[in-house]
Amino acid sequence: SASFWVDPMEADVSSRLSITLVLLLTISTFRDTVNAIVPRINYATAIDRYFSLSLVLATVTIVQNVTVGSVVLNANLLKHFREVEDDELWFDHDLESLESTVLD
Repeated sequence: SASFWVDPMEADVSSRLSITLVLLLTISTFRDTVNAIVPRINYATAIDRYFSLSLVLATVTIVQNVTVGSVVLNANLLKHFREVEDDELWFDHDLESLESTVLD
């Protein structure tokens, strides 16, 4: 999927997931188009296995995107807490400044 080439530190999870969701819609539409053209049979063909594998890989990509997003979020939180001066406690900061730092 193209979302593997999106820089994880620059892009948020939504941009990565949008690429994968477009991929899922494309696979689904292509499967429906092919199923409308070929005659119905009672057993799985190579194209059925191809579509199944494609859906599994797209699902794995979604899991990967969410995992990368959470790792980047945790890295941003850790970076923010390391920037806090030594004499201040981390809970002295208000939530708004924390959210703006994490979401940037």
